[in-house]
Amino acid sequence: MRKFLAFALCAILVISSMAVSASADETENVASGNSYRDEFIGALLNEEEVWVKPNNENYYEMQFIDLNFDGKKEFVVQYYASGNVHGGSDIYSLDNGSVRKLEYDNSDIIVQTENLKGYYDSTTDSYKMIGSYEKSAGFIGDVYYYNFKLIYNPDNQSLNTEVYSRYEKKKGASNVIGTTTYYSADDKVITEEEYNSINSAVVSGFSDIDLKFEKEDVREYKTLSNSDKKEKLEWLYGYDNVEPEPNSEPVSKPIPNTDSDKKDDEQNNNTNNNTTTTSTTVKSPQTGAANNYAAILAVVIAGGAAAAFAGFKRREDI
Repeated sequence: MRKFLAFALCAILVISSMAVSASADETENVASGNSYRDEFIGALLNEEEVWVKPNNENYYEMQFIDLNFDGKKEFVVQYYASGNVHGGSDIYSLDNGSVRKLEYDNSDIIVQTENLKGYYDSTTDSYKMIGSYEKSAGFIGDVYYYNFKLIYNPDNQSLNTEVYSRYEKKKGASNVIGTTTYYSADDKVITEEEYNSINSAVVSGFSDIDLKFEKEDVREYKTLSNSDKKEKLEWLYGYDNVEPEPNSEPVSKPIPNTDSDKKDDEQNNNTNNNTTTTSTTVKSPQTGAANNYAAILAVVIAGGAAAAFAGFKRREDI
């Protein structure tokens, strides 16, 4: 009987140590997963002169979004001249511990995060970012609309916007829309049907991803204390940027960063890309907590078994 109890006690102690080890590993993984976030936020706080304008803009806002789905979010500051008139965007990344502004290779395109749409391509096992951009020549002038693929190269910290279709709406007399001309990627004039066909072909077979991010007014951010600024940036970064949406074509590969609530605020544009602003709650490491409970339970069981074994030993010695 003593041999059996000794064997059981050893087994329980081994299980207990494995549970404790798993819990420690999980805690380490959570900490390491936040290391990029913490370093980036620290750099943003220390180098505000890089991205915070000295004078108040009419309106400008900030958000984090993972532009190339590598698990490391970029920081986007968008400017508005008045109302919803988009004045420009600056995008920043973390480069050797410092904040670095990304270079654009196409000065005609402004990246508007609300007009970005994410997709997963199961045939190439890759993620795509598709965007659109509309600008006007004056408040009620001609309209120029671009559809593009957004390509972020972290190696040289650059953004490439590959336009695959566009159109122009020319105003006629009394600012009434006169003609709409459609163009292909090589600037050839095409029909509206060909334009729609190109747009559909670009995302054919792709699975939609719900981009998730929240925005904050930078002017309000400037009024906060240093601790509140840090908390605000952590809150913004904590919003997961993707969540799978129901799709008729199932995708075998799981979409990253999916453990979050969903709030939809979508608008359609001419390329069937949805304009989305979402909000979620910040995730908590539930797996780590479960491992902690398992470890505690295993230790309690081991302690009980040890006590039982000790009592049995005393009874045998009497």
